[in-house]
Amino acid sequence: MSINENKLTSFASRIFGGDPLPRLIAEMRDLRDAGISSHDMLLFLDNLRPDCPDDHKEDVVLELMDVVTGFCSEGQRIWTK
Repeated sequence: MSINENKLTSFASRIFGGDPLPRLIAEMRDLRDAGISSHDMLLFLDNLRPDCPDDHKEDVVLELMDVVTGFCSEGQRIWTK
């Protein structure tokens, strides 16, 4: 498993563990800085959706996907076009 795969696995654990959205968004910035592209992050989050244990966790994943695609406030944007 690569370093980025380990980081993404850890990130998924934090999502499912109930970390607050601002902390998850900050973690996505770290993942971007580690070389994860917006495309790869979007695919990763989309693949998490079927594994969400409840509607709340799926809502968190969907909100994170909005941040990845830029459908969020300017201050939350992580990847620029």
